Amino acid sequence: MAKVGSLQALVLLVPCLLTACLGEIMFQLMQGQQLRDWEHLLSPRGTFKLGFFNPTSSSYRYLGIWYSKLPHNPEAIWVANPTNPILNSSGVLNLDADGRLKITQNGGQTFVVSSNPPGQGNVTVNLLENGNLVLAEVGSGGSTGRVLWQSFDYPSNQLLPGMKLGLDPKTGRNWTLTSWLSDKDPAPGAFRLGVDPGGTNQLVVWQRDKIYWTSGAWQDGKFQMASELTFKGDLYEFTFVSNEDEKYFSFTTKNNLTISRWEINLWGQLVQSILASDGTTWRYSTTSSCGSNGNYSNAICIDQKPSQCRNNSELFVPQRGYYNRGDLLYSDHNSRLTLSDCHSICWSNCSCVAFGTLFTDGTGCQFWSEGGNFVANDNFDVLYVLTLTNSQDRATDGSSHTGTKKRWWVWLILVAVSGSAVILLGCFLYSRRRTRKHVQQTGQSADTPSNSLLEFKQQFLPSHRLTNTSETIKRGNKKGGEFQLYQFSQVEAATDCFSPDNKLGEGGFGPVYQARFCEARQIRILMLN
Repeated sequence: MAKVGSLQALVLLVPCLLTACLGEIMFQLMQGQQLRDWEHLLSPRGTFKLGFFNPTSSSYRYLGIWYSKLPHNPEAIWVANPTNPILNSSGVLNLDADGRLKITQNGGQTFVVSSNPPGQGNVTVNLLENGNLVLAEVGSGGSTGRVLWQSFDYPSNQLLPGMKLGLDPKTGRNWTLTSWLSDKDPAPGAFRLGVDPGGTNQLVVWQRDKIYWTSGAWQDGKFQMASELTFKGDLYEFTFVSNEDEKYFSFTTKNNLTISRWEINLWGQLVQSILASDGTTWRYSTTSSCGSNGNYSNAICIDQKPSQCRNNSELFVPQRGYYNRGDLLYSDHNSRLTLSDCHSICWSNCSCVAFGTLFTDGTGCQFWSEGGNFVANDNFDVLYVLTLTNSQDRATDGSSHTGTKKRWWVWLILVAVSGSAVILLGCFLYSRRRTRKHVQQTGQSADTPSNSLLEFKQQFLPSHRLTNTSETIKRGNKKGGEFQLYQFSQVEAATDCFSPDNKLGEGGFGPVYQARFCEARQIRILMLN
């Protein structure tokens, strides 16, 4: 009897254990039910999982969806509360009596996940096998009725097969992907990926609401400037719809076993990923507006406009280490700044040679000035250090950047001086050539160097500098080798304001006047037309 009693106790215990285990996993959430911090909602075949998670090493909790085969470090494909983190493990997802999804926590405010109107009758929440979380009415016989809300209409930073990227003019809905603030904070970051709202059927990446990258127009099943996005036609089917009702881009997989996603990452790059056959690793391909450097594959790849102190030969390379505190240029405590913002600020400041994040969640900025001493140390955080791609100027502490700027100014001065010298030499040679030609025509001597210099002075020095009317310029030692210079006012007085009475005649070059000066000289004046 004792054995029978033990067997009965074991039989009763097993269902309890099974119930406890199954209590952590749900396949449907009904009205009045809760999903607690340690519980998960699975898709029918278990590909996707909904639950609370910590991004990377963050202490905050978020409600999200991720691939169930990556439980230890979930890469969330969707986040319900990106700007409203839960401070501890007290978060609970509720489906209330009005058919709305809400997140509650101890001592915190309630966050409404779905802003749908109240449903008619019973409402359920299901996580579909494509990763879409759907809130719908229950139809007759338990079938799914009208959809009240779905996560595909509120994407985070990733695009899954079957999702739309675009806009609906009638409803005003805009489906865009937004990069995370950091790998620890899923709040909206610096980049957005969407469809061009204008007349061109293309994809656009905006950086802080300014156009950063475009794919080129959709034509013949591909984007003209980013054909690599639709290269794998054996795995996917791509669609671009543009009409009066909606305008969107979408893709699907030809094989349901293919797990794929698109992501707009922290640096504004479009990353396409396929889950490998082992189900735990990803194969990546990246599309970006900038080209990577083969010698510095881990360098930041952000397209920036060249400036007076920056050009395409400079990169910011991540390195673990530290600068002396005295070398800190300044800090920006804005917690909405991402690493890409820090890069843009440092790029535009000629004194900045390194930057890093300020806060532990990967936000805010710190900047270091030139001339500082960078010390490599794997026990410290990552800093992004200015590095020259030229092997002769390559640096790891930013010190060579000063030399780059100085050499730039030296070259500018050398070019200016050399250009001036060439111009003066050209003027001198031109003057000498004219002098020789004049000598050949008049028979005057050009043996002395003063002739060339004199002609140079006559041609290129301003006449107003010769203010003395009695100034005589000598040209050689022969007769006729000197002449008198007069100002225009003197010539005007000597001709009685170029009176017709003093006009002697007119030739092909202009009229000729007789002039009388105080020295009792009479000369003829030719006024050129």
